[in-house]
Amino acid sequence: MSEGRLHSVPVPWMLSPSVPELRVSIVENGDTVVLADVTVLKTGSRHEFERAGIEITFAHGQWVRTYPAVSDIDTIPPGKFDVSNVYTVGVDDESSRIFHERWVRDRFCPDPYFYEVADSRWAAEADAVRFRCRHFVLVGHDMWMEVLALELSWRLCEPTSRSIELG
Repeated sequence: MSEGRLHSVPVPWMLSPSVPELRVSIVENGDTVVLADVTVLKTGSRHEFERAGIEITFAHGQWVRTYPAVSDIDTIPPGKFDVSNVYTVGVDDESSRIFHERWVRDRFCPDPYFYEVADSRWAAEADAVRFRCRHFVLVGHDMWMEVLALELSWRLCEPTSRSIELG
């Protein structure tokens, strides 16, 4: 049974699936902050990408769950969420070209590996819906995480790791 429906959060960056680096900080009775590496379109370019860091703040994000990747292929267990609304890129060149064109055209990454969950079973079970909390999912290389929070904000910053390949 699905835990809810994933929808991509509209952001102009993509969590880097090639760098295993999600750093989480939780402040009791405060916010949850996640630092990670992202890929962004290079400023002024329509075709080049560059590495950056991201700091995502989940306001009053007191509910946090982290998990290791379930396999080398799938980070999130297949079937855990309804992913029918998530645009995914295939492995062929044409699919990659369409993904890239859509990112450039819309200025939002079609699949940033950062989602909001509609009809969240966890938010209901935790009774976080009484606070109007939203359910978010972030997918890294070797782990993934869920956060229930009132809202989120983000800002670009320095990358968290030293090396990354952008392809």
